Amino acid sequence: MPKQTVFEIMLEYAATLKENFSARVSAQPEDQLKAPVIRLLTAIGATTRHEVIARTEAQVKNLGARPDLGVTVNGLLCGYVELKAPDKSIDPKDFSDADKKQWEKLKTLPNLIYTNGTEWRLYQNGKLDENALVQFKYDVTKRGKEAVTKESENKLRHMLEFFFCWAPIAPKNPEQLAELLAPMCHILRDFVLDSIQDKNSNLATLAREWRSVLFPDADDARFADAYAQTLTYGLLLARFGHDTPLDLDNAPKRLESHHGLLAQAVRLLAQDEVRKIFRLPPIYWYELLTQLT
Repeated sequence: MPKQTVFEIMLEYAATLKENFSARVSAQPEDQLKAPVIRLLTAIGATTRHEVIARTEAQVKNLGARPDLGVTVNGLLCGYVELKAPDKSIDPKDFSDADKKQWEKLKTLPNLIYTNGTEWRLYQNGKLDENALVQFKYDVTKRGKEAVTKESENKLRHMLEFFFCWAPIAPKNPEQLAELLAPMCHILRDFVLDSIQDKNSNLATLAREWRSVLFPDADDARFADAYAQTLTYGLLLARFGHDTPLDLDNAPKRLESHHGLLAQAVRLLAQDEVRKIFRLPPIYWYELLTQLT
């Protein structure tokens, strides 16, 4: 069977949405978007030989908000997708109350798509990509295939290429570095805070040791914040002054002689158990650090 074109994929997506929303069954609008959007992302990814997997209710705990979808490309976290009801605006300037508070949290994510099914917007590090705006001709939930045009096909293809191929851009000065690392460090901190709830985990053990030696009054939140900043700074130190590529195995060795505590923190991240705990989000700033010269 020949592969579907992007246009054919979009026609199928639009037809499915129209069918979903025409059914006279009470349901959450965002839930009616999930399966068609996942299918759309996966199918368009396949046209460019990307293995795209999208999972619902992405786990970015303690961020204060949970994106509807987390998207991986070829096994690595690419970004997130937030779904809104078809009758809602996805322009943050129009947000109010809960949507506005949610946006303040989600905009810290480095690669984020907002969509209500008909309109799509790509935000990277909280900034709108003006070249990655998609607006179908009509409301796809009402007009289905009629809403799909060659213009919307070209724009959606362009947007998703940026989304799937996202990679951090190495900053050129300390201010840019701090601005880029801050939200990524925030994500890491939240994962640490979540992970130490398991009292038998390596991170929970380390938290107890740090409290007994360094921070006797530190609660879980303060420990998670200190650990995330320490680890990020440790990887920065390990990157500078070396011509060979940085990875999670050689970073502790580079730090051992002069930065023993930092070496211990980085070594903990390199353990198999902790790699599984952290899953994919740290890849954001880890990829960034490998680009720094």
